Amino acid sequence: CYDRALEIDENNWNVLCRKSEVLFSNEKYLESITYLNKLIEIDEKASFIWNNKGGALRNLERYEEAIECYDRALEIDENDVQAWKSKADTLNSVKEYQKAIKCYDRALEIDENDVQAWKGKGLTLSGLNRYQKAIKCYDRALEIDENDVQAWKGKGLTLSGLNRYQKAIKCYDRALEIDEND
Repeated sequence: CYDRALEIDENNWNVLCRKSEVLFSNEKYLESITYLNKLIEIDEKASFIWNNKGGALRNLERYEEAIECYDRALEIDENDVQAWKSKADTLNSVKEYQKAIKCYDRALEIDENDVQAWKGKGLTLSGLNRYQKAIKCYDRALEIDENDVQAWKGKGLTLSGLNRYQKAIKCYDRALEIDEND
């Protein structure tokens, strides 16, 4: 039905958005980018479109292009928490860990209760063997959402890095209590 709607109005913003989202969710990233580019032609100041394009490029492992898209989104809206987190995640993919931490920090300056940013920062710090700081990030994420399975697992993994296996097991057990299938 999206194609029919686009035959009627090829510049229909809502239909182009939905079509790009459906393609993205079906892992058809190149096709999604085609529609995102059309949206950018219509309105290059829509930060979420740049963010979505960055996500598609990241999934295609075109990391530098993805980072450029996140930068464009942040030029439009420097308080776009999702763009900061997405840029950080992508920087992690190219092993730019210090830059990633700065992006997570910026996201947390904007929204100190963003669980995803706390977990991302914790994962990055843990990967740098900065375990104590990583645990503080996971603890903060769990203060916000005590039922976040990924935060419990991340904390468990970090505790394992410190050879604190009994505490790590408690974290994994808690994760299983929340979701025995994860």
